[in-house]
Amino acid sequence: MDSYNKETIRNTYSAGLIHHLTLVVGLVCVGIGQTLLYTILGPASREIGISEFSVGIIVTIAALVITLSSGMWGRLIDRLGSRNAYLAGMIFYTTGTLFLGYGLHISVNHSISALSAFYLLLVIRSLTGFLTAGIHPAAMTYVAESTSSKERGAGIALIASAYGIGSIIGPILGSVIGKVSFLLPIFVASAISLLGVILGFFVLKPQKKSLTNKEKERILIRLTDKRVLPIFIGISLTYVGFSCFQQTLSFYVQDVFNLNPERSISKIGGLFATMAIFMIITQLLLIQIIKPSINFLLYCGMWSCVTGFMFLILTTQTFNGLYLACGFLGIGFGMMIPAIQSSASLAVTKDEQGGVSGFLFGASAFGYVIGPVLGTYIYSIDPNMLFLICIMVTFLSIFSTRIVLNKK
Repeated sequence: MDSYNKETIRNTYSAGLIHHLTLVVGLVCVGIGQTLLYTILGPASREIGISEFSVGIIVTIAALVITLSSGMWGRLIDRLGSRNAYLAGMIFYTTGTLFLGYGLHISVNHSISALSAFYLLLVIRSLTGFLTAGIHPAAMTYVAESTSSKERGAGIALIASAYGIGSIIGPILGSVIGKVSFLLPIFVASAISLLGVILGFFVLKPQKKSLTNKEKERILIRLTDKRVLPIFIGISLTYVGFSCFQQTLSFYVQDVFNLNPERSISKIGGLFATMAIFMIITQLLLIQIIKPSINFLLYCGMWSCVTGFMFLILTTQTFNGLYLACGFLGIGFGMMIPAIQSSASLAVTKDEQGGVSGFLFGASAFGYVIGPVLGTYIYSIDPNMLFLICIMVTFLSIFSTRIVLNKK
């Protein structure tokens, strides 16, 4: 009987791991597509004839739509089931990416006017955001429903790492394939995403809702809660600075080095991949092995980000300087983001952890709503001013987080 139970447990664990890896593949595809968008949209907009600020508006409104529709998707996941909601989101993502590639193609070839291209891309990105906002929460729900409470942490960590992996693969894919055609990576990303859909359709199984009412229950954290309000400000400012840089780097590279779209995407992909690699190394190796204090992560992360932004200001004519800047920024944001998130977790009780997780998601989403439009607007005035403001935002985010830590 004991051997039978052990074999059953082993088979159940193996099946669960395969399911979770299938979800990881899908989320990696989403990460690839998102980072490719940051790589390609800048050079493409120059070919179309729309301004940096217009690109910022497209990204900001899409982020706002995702934020506002996440609650609706939470209810749909309960109604449709996590598997069906995940597959629906992935199908919409694959289709949306394909339509985005087609929209960029006709816009770059001037088959439509620049104004029409702006509205077309805005509609495509907003609809895609609305229809795919449930992918990540559906994947997290699937893991929660298919694991015991002891296994859940490992499963969630595996899912959380997927976007980071995609953020490395995406820029590398863009830098290699973009040399052939700077729009080709978008269509390749759509094809890869389709493979994720097919894999999910055959591997994932409908889950019984195994979460208890206590596990589902979330104690809501109010925005006015003095324990976490400074952290909301801190994480929002961090993502404002991060998304400002992320959205304007492609314009910066093309302007400074006067590159054509294909060569721009190749170089930009390398820079984004460098930042993502250093961020993943910092979070998955450095922090896990050394286990530094929150204060250490905050201050080292802050000065690493400041160093990275200063390299962008002072080393404008060399790619080596840009690679160093992206490396420092990857380390800096890789330290700051988990440190600020940990500060929020420490500020509340055990029963409020679910509520504070949703609170942090809203704060980071708010940063992504503000950052792209603010960054592209300031960049159109003066790129160096943008990087100085990013430095100021970094200082303010640390100062705001320290308010909570000092109280603790």
